[in-house]
Amino acid sequence: MNFLIRPLQLEQDLHAIHALTTQLGYPTTVENIQQRWQHIHQDANYLMLVVEHEQQVIGYADLIQEYTWEFDGGYLRIQAFVVDQAHRGQGVGKGSLQRLKS
Repeated sequence: MNFLIRPLQLEQDLHAIHALTTQLGYPTTVENIQQRWQHIHQDANYLMLVVEHEQQVIGYADLIQEYTWEFDGGYLRIQAFVVDQAHRGQGVGKGSLQRLKS
């Protein structure tokens, strides 16, 4: 399956993020998503990407840049990762994670 990974654009992706967050097991409201985004998008260490197929958001990844005493440089920690239940089992999750590693 062909898909694109791109930064979240809240106005266009809001309802998809709401639905996916609920699928992930965190019932919420559209208003809560909007409020949380006000904090998230101001954090330079936070990156939210969406997975898009045929102009439809079918997944997302929340990534946080972190640092440690044990080695130089930072790393990205996956805070949340979800693929829409209708697209699971088609290699979207595995393919997305492989792209995120590179």
